[in-house]
Amino acid sequence: MVDALSSRLVPDALWEIVEPLLPGFRARPQGGGR
Repeated sequence: MVDALSSRLVPDALWEIVEPLLPGFRARPQGGGR
């Protein structure tokens, strides 16, 4: 779903420039904060 949304909002040419600058996204453990 994110890919479809990003392809509509950001042109491919711009995405090719921006993508290497983005940090990697990792799943974070979801805890109760205790």
